[in-house]
Amino acid sequence: MLLPSQVSLIEQQFVTEHARVFVTNVDGQKVVVKRQEIARPAWRYVILRACSYLLGEPLLMPAHVPGGAAAQTIEVSRIKRLTTAGVPVPQLLHASSEWFAIEYLGTSNLRDKMLHGEHPASYYWEQALNAILDVHKKGQNLSQSFFRNLMYDKGQVFFIDFEDDPEQSMGLVNAQSRDWLFFLFSSTWLVELSNDAKADLLWRYIKQERPEVQASVVHLARTTGWLRFLPKKRKPWGRDVMAAQAYAQLIVGLKDKYYKAN
Repeated sequence: MLLPSQVSLIEQQFVTEHARVFVTNVDGQKVVVKRQEIARPAWRYVILRACSYLLGEPLLMPAHVPGGAAAQTIEVSRIKRLTTAGVPVPQLLHASSEWFAIEYLGTSNLRDKMLHGEHPASYYWEQALNAILDVHKKGQNLSQSFFRNLMYDKGQVFFIDFEDDPEQSMGLVNAQSRDWLFFLFSSTWLVELSNDAKADLLWRYIKQERPEVQASVVHLARTTGWLRFLPKKRKPWGRDVMAAQAYAQLIVGLKDKYYKAN
């Protein structure tokens, strides 16, 4: 925890530091400072809600991010809860009415490691699969489980960014399934393995989930599997199209493994 003198030192920086999130040095210790963010307008969620209804896929339903003090309360509370459950998240160092500070875990996230790490992308991908499964076995869920929000420090995966609480709006099963959706959508395109090998590796972890979560993840093949017909090449379509195609091809392959095992 931060000492009163250290808290005062950080608050003095608010006069010149206008970024909402910044890293600062306090008595030789780097910490991440997060100030409150304004509420996001409701219209930003309209498209996602429409897609959720049209496709019959509850995992696409957005979890509301209230912004302001409410979002900070959610994030601080979730960090405490996850820490108590033994989930690797940054240590909470201080929380006041308008900002909080957490442990600095460096700048290396899973995206960086999969792109530029000393091991193949599949090595880091499997570590993340295992880490997400461990979170779920502890009865918890994440929030924005895109691979950019999975930090990698000293050989361990850490999770960040908890400004929303999906479990409150969609229940634990859907919230955990949503973790898989976000992670797979953002990361699959970088894994160098064949699609069948990726599906085998993913199934190794998904089959350890509760049956309800397994079925929910497999249901994604019905609602989003058509994305596998998108172009596979990045140019001229862009990375998002390629990522969607790779994800959908994998999720259809996972469905085949699931039905074969059941």
